[in-house]
Amino acid sequence: MLLPLRLRLLLHLTTSHWREGPDVSQALTSQVNEMRADGWWVRGAWPRNYALWQHGTTMRNLRRPLLVLPLVYGRSSILDQNVFMAVEIVQAEDWLRTASRGRLSHSARSKLNELIERMTMGSAVSVVDPFRVHQEVAEELERILWR
Repeated sequence: MLLPLRLRLLLHLTTSHWREGPDVSQALTSQVNEMRADGWWVRGAWPRNYALWQHGTTMRNLRRPLLVLPLVYGRSSILDQNVFMAVEIVQAEDWLRTASRGRLSHSARSKLNELIERMTMGSAVSVVDPFRVHQEVAEELERILWR
C-alpha cells in the first residue's frame, strides 16, 4: 500500500528500517518478522522522533499498520529493553484490532504473557509486571530527550 508522498518523506526522514541487534530476543525477532509478513511497517527511530511518532495521530490514521520502536534505550538493561519492545508490539497489534488506545484486551494480555515467557525461557528470570518495566524504560527515553 502506497502512502502519500509527504507522509512517505516524513517517515523516511524521521525513522529507519528496524533491524534486530544482538541483544534482541529471538522471540521478539520472530514476532516482528510475522508482523512484517502480515503487512506491517516496522521502523526504528531515535528517541526524539520515536516520541513524535508515538504521541502524534499519524500512526493511528494510516491505512497500513506501522510500528515505530526506539533505536536506543539509555541506561535500561537488555531485559528491560526486550520487555519494553514486547509491550510496544502487543499494544500496536491490539490497538489496530480494537481501534482503542486504552487498556489491553484480555487476548492481548495473554499474548504479551506468552511472548515474555518465550523471551525468558531457559533463564531464571521472571517478569512480574511488564507494564511497570515499560513505564520505567519510557521514563528513561524521556530523560534522554532532555539531556
